[in-house]
This record gives sequence, structure tokens and C-alpha cells, in this order.
Amino acid sequence: MMRLLWFRFHALTSVAEAARILAGEGPRGMLIAGGTDMRATRLRIARQIL
Repeated sequence: MMRLLWFRFHALTSVAEAARILAGEGPRGMLIAGGTDMRATRLRIARQIL
């Protein structure tokens, strides 16, 4: 069974807030839309890393 990667959830209220948080995450930071897209993206990244 492949485990999903750890992530941080932010409930953003503006684009400026998203930009500030993303800039603080460094080169490995990324934005992921919710629900199905989030799960699929995390699995794809896990497969690339593991």
C-alpha cells in the first residue's frame, strides 16, 4: 500500500495570501485544488519520490 505524502492545508481568503504562503514554502511548494485533484496529485508525487 502506498502512503500519501504529508501536506499542510490552508483555507485561503485571497490570492495575496496564497502567494505569500507559496513563496514561504520554497521550491518544493505547490498549489493543489481540492478533493479528487488533491488526492490524485499526492499519489503521483509519492510515486515519483518513492
